[in-house]
Amino acid sequence: MGTLNFKFFFFVLAVWSSSSAQPPVSTDRIPEPSESAVDSLSIAIMPFANNTLDYRVAVVLEAWVPSLLEKNGLAVMTAQEIRPILRKHRIRSRGWVGFKDAQMIRNETGADFLLLGSWDVLKNVVNPEIGFSMRVLDLEHMTIVSAVSFGATGEDHLGIFELGRISDLGLIASTGLETAINDLLVDKSYSKPGLSNHGCFKLAIIPLNNYSETIYADNTLANILLSRLIASGYFVLEPGFVRELGLAREVAYRGGVDTASAQVLLDQFGVCQIITGTVEKLDVARGNPSVTVPHVTFGLRVMDPRNGSVYLMREFEGAGDDHERFFKKNRVHSLVDLSGRLLEKFVQDLQAANREDILHGKR
Repeated sequence: MGTLNFKFFFFVLAVWSSSSAQPPVSTDRIPEPSESAVDSLSIAIMPFANNTLDYRVAVVLEAWVPSLLEKNGLAVMTAQEIRPILRKHRIRSRGWVGFKDAQMIRNETGADFLLLGSWDVLKNVVNPEIGFSMRVLDLEHMTIVSAVSFGATGEDHLGIFELGRISDLGLIASTGLETAINDLLVDKSYSKPGLSNHGCFKLAIIPLNNYSETIYADNTLANILLSRLIASGYFVLEPGFVRELGLAREVAYRGGVDTASAQVLLDQFGVCQIITGTVEKLDVARGNPSVTVPHVTFGLRVMDPRNGSVYLMREFEGAGDDHERFFKKNRVHSLVDLSGRLLEKFVQDLQAANREDILHGKR
């Protein structure tokens, strides 16, 4: 990324900081681009979805991503560079991509992979907090090969007497982005998923219902769920493919799916498990960081499109201080971290249900 672009982002950041009484984001830790990138492996970046509604700082955060990818040896086409292609083909999606659009991006750019993501939490107060999700789509096999969800706050390493709080959002963000990108390192040594007589591990996440007071809570939770499923060895259909199917069928998927669409997901994409549900609460810690914690409440269910049965339903509720001990030990400060821990329990229940399918046959 050129010097002029970084100067622009510094300007955006300075304007944002001067208009806020909150501690400013530091600008002295922006990762430097690598000397050269490997041409044999390339990645294009789709514009990220912004679930935080703070577009000024999100622009600065997104500017760091290409440099970190280049440091890991990838040839990068930035979101700014592919925008003319998106405009040409009237692609207006952010944070997701349709199947046909993904094919078009591959044909136009020659990229091997596509990076998609969302900024989910961005709080610049006494206890700053950041949360985001990223995933890598293999444009040859149209398969998500890796995904991460990251969350951190200034209190994550707080010691006794409240010592060790980090008030610099820039430090938290730059460290978090570097960690996430390292975890997203692309590896093509995976096999293309398909249906199996010994169980099916290809899933689709249908957009969730959002009954919470947090805007885009449904998308945020779904992205964290996707990363936990990928980490557990499942193949998850790109959410944009599901959205595209809904548009084509003129059906608004939200908290459920009709049987005809479920059959299409099975026939066209090999999906044999469909997850959907409802978000009732997805709240970051607000107010005094010494006493407030994040809160999460949601329910999920899993359907088998091969016979239309719902074979797993779970409700989860949690707060950051549920397992707190003396001196606030074991307290969870990050909304993404708290949500991820509950979703890991859901994935464990799903794995147990899948093992029963393997042993006793599908229901």
